[in-house]
Amino acid sequence: MFLLYFVIIFGITPLLYYFIARSKNVRELKPIIPFITLTFVSSLYELFGSLIFGWNVSYWFVFFEILAFLCIYYFYFEILQKQFLKLFLLTLFLFLGFCFYLSLNFIIKDFFIVSSYLNTFTTLFILFFTIIWFRRLILDASIENLLENSTFYFISGFILYYFGTLFLFLISNYLYKFDALSLQSYWVVNIILNLILRILLIVGLWKARTK
Repeated sequence: MFLLYFVIIFGITPLLYYFIARSKNVRELKPIIPFITLTFVSSLYELFGSLIFGWNVSYWFVFFEILAFLCIYYFYFEILQKQFLKLFLLTLFLFLGFCFYLSLNFIIKDFFIVSSYLNTFTTLFILFFTIIWFRRLILDASIENLLENSTFYFISGFILYYFGTLFLFLISNYLYKFDALSLQSYWVVNIILNLILRILLIVGLWKARTK
């Protein structure tokens, strides 16, 4: 329980760090601002809404997955300098159509199923556009040291979290219905990977500031 509270409270730090330690490279950090803002808001919601007041998280689970995709979509759209516009538009239409399909075929009680589908879509999106990003780096030879690049840390955080939790989300509905105790145990993986993601967000912000 301590780890859960720590990770949730820690989630407010990326946005706070961004405002406290303002970087000269604001343009470089522009793509990640929506996501760290969402992380800040979700941390407050989970702390007060879920843990303290015990609100129903069903709607929040689904709503968060949609917002997370949109923030990540914006991130990749910006770091790729708005190239591949048709590809991005196609992806957005596919996502909206996918959301519409899910709304017709599932109810809010199936939030684990809906979240798993949305999470899978986001994971595939991250994989596809990360490959494009690395390919562009190789072709342009624009960055000599990835470890000094803030975007590298943001992308690393996305990859570790979404690929690390993909299987967990896929089996979460089954565990929720038939083995809730195991779900609590497995959910620790989600908490730990969330912590790693948030640490990498701060490292990325720090790298931009030290340039």
